[in-house]
Amino acid sequence: MINCFSCNNKDEERVIFPAKYWKVLISNNQFHLGQSIVDLKRHAESLSKLTKEEYFEFGKIAKKLENGIKKAFKPTHFNWFCLMNNAVRNKQSPHVHWHLVPRYDKKIEINKEIFIDEEYCFHCDMMKERKENNETLKIIKKMIKNNI
Repeated sequence: MINCFSCNNKDEERVIFPAKYWKVLISNNQFHLGQSIVDLKRHAESLSKLTKEEYFEFGKIAKKLENGIKKAFKPTHFNWFCLMNNAVRNKQSPHVHWHLVPRYDKKIEINKEIFIDEEYCFHCDMMKERKENNETLKIIKKMIKNNI
């Protein structure tokens, strides 16, 4: 078995919607409300290893996911990251995945919890974490899913 977090992660509860080549997941880290992960289903260590079908489907997923988050929470814009530093640092095999980080110029309240984008208009620190209770995470996921 490959020493790869993504390949060994079987958490299906976080799936927002199905896709052929990618897993579309709500992130456990909601430091930025609606933060999501688009994770390649097969193992590939770099973007240059993606097929044209995988690139094409990723484009469709990006449009669908951004539109769902726009309708649900009205962010001002989005940041996309393809980072594999944690895998290398943890001596794991890198795995192609994307982080979608919605950005907000206003506070948002979900399930009596306040979300404020403290880094608005600056690069976001992907090491900052905010772990939501399971109920709030389910509500966020459902709001995105219902707006796709």
